[in-house]
Amino acid sequence: MRKRWRKVIALLLIVLFAGAAIHAENVDGPQAVLLRSKQYLSDGKTTEAIKVLELYLAKNDRSEESITAARLLGEIYTETGNTKLAQAAFRHARWLGEYLGTSDDNMKNIRRGLAEAKDKVLGEPEATFRKAEGRRSAGNVERALPLYEKVCNEYPGHELAHPSGYYIGLCLSRMGKVNEAWRHWQNFVEKSPAGPWRCQTLIGIGDLTLEHRFSYQDALSWYKAAQKNLKSEGLDSSWRDAEPDVHIRLGVCAYIANKYKDADAHFAEADRLRPDTRWGEGIPGGMGLLVEACRKRQPLLPSSVMQGGGDRTRLVMLLAAIYAKSWQYERAEVLYSRVAGGEFPATGLQRAYARMEQGEQLRQLERTEEALACYEDFKPGGPYGNTLWAGEGILRGAVILYQKSKSRSEAVEMFNLVMKRYPQDKEAARAQLYIGMHWHWEKQWERAIAEWRKLIAMYPRSIWAEQAKRELIPLALKELGKKEK
Repeated sequence: MRKRWRKVIALLLIVLFAGAAIHAENVDGPQAVLLRSKQYLSDGKTTEAIKVLELYLAKNDRSEESITAARLLGEIYTETGNTKLAQAAFRHARWLGEYLGTSDDNMKNIRRGLAEAKDKVLGEPEATFRKAEGRRSAGNVERALPLYEKVCNEYPGHELAHPSGYYIGLCLSRMGKVNEAWRHWQNFVEKSPAGPWRCQTLIGIGDLTLEHRFSYQDALSWYKAAQKNLKSEGLDSSWRDAEPDVHIRLGVCAYIANKYKDADAHFAEADRLRPDTRWGEGIPGGMGLLVEACRKRQPLLPSSVMQGGGDRTRLVMLLAAIYAKSWQYERAEVLYSRVAGGEFPATGLQRAYARMEQGEQLRQLERTEEALACYEDFKPGGPYGNTLWAGEGILRGAVILYQKSKSRSEAVEMFNLVMKRYPQDKEAARAQLYIGMHWHWEKQWERAIAEWRKLIAMYPRSIWAEQAKRELIPLALKELGKKEK
């Protein structure tokens, strides 16, 4: 009897396991689908793998496994040459990834797969150029450069060899290889002076001349060469595309030479030719910001600094100001130090301003002692002690000293020095404000209030007087009231 029941139980278990296996075959979970499709692929059964994945994705499951399934399906279709279905699968994976908020790495793999599927549709030069453009747009010029070189070397007769030739020089210049960029662009123009993308190249050579060789006249000759060629017939459309940029550069040159009427005319013509796009696109380094500032007539430098000294000196000062504005403090400091050191013919005011701004860049770079050495030159008896910038130079040094807690008494002496020797200086009101701030921080409220009232009486229209009146004096009075209680 017992043997009989054992046989019955064994048969039931067999039936149950068989039913479960049959059910699993018909209703696979996500993990099982992925495992089975990968097994099919390893066995060389591509069609079966595609079928399993398509059946699963048709259920509209929204899970991480469905993203993996769609991506795997896209990879299979790419390998088999069915690029349309491959792109559809990767787009579905991308949509699921965005919907579910999948990881950045996963999204990166999906985008890479979609790009590869698109590349299969393109020919080799087109795919290579498109990949180079993607890397350059992402700022990875080191990895973009060899791809542009590949297009030029392996497909010299292809139409994309022309923009690739231009972008090789652009990548080299952005990598800091200015001389290599210069030589490449010159050879590129000499091969076909009126060929496609030569206008952009002439502009690029002019930009390098301005920004790295500081030669305004030489740069102008390159821009004028591009302008002259634009009058020729039968030019490629890339010449017309670059025409607004030629006028922008001619406007910059006129601005540097203080020919503001000519500058405005060139900027207006550039705006007429291309009113809808960003300015300065494709300009290396600080030139983009310089173009924008010149076009908007923003005062990058005080008017006194833009007078005299020659075109080259004004250009160097403008570029230094641009670098400082865009947080490139090391580059700005180098240029200001070269002007202050007498490398370029400059007026006394220009050298004083350059020395003061050199100190500011050093402060930003946290090279405090070097910054203080710059500002030391503005004290009485120093080389710039009697210049227009003396008061501001001393004030800047005093602010640095005050931040060093052991030097506060010396800083206050310098604030008082500004008030005594340069009461009409534009920074005098700020110096008086800081004197009051010192006593406020020392919790001597009465003295702080007295100094701020002196500020209001002496400089009633300054923004610092307004700040003292509205914010600081009421705050000190409040603290004083607490003390008296």
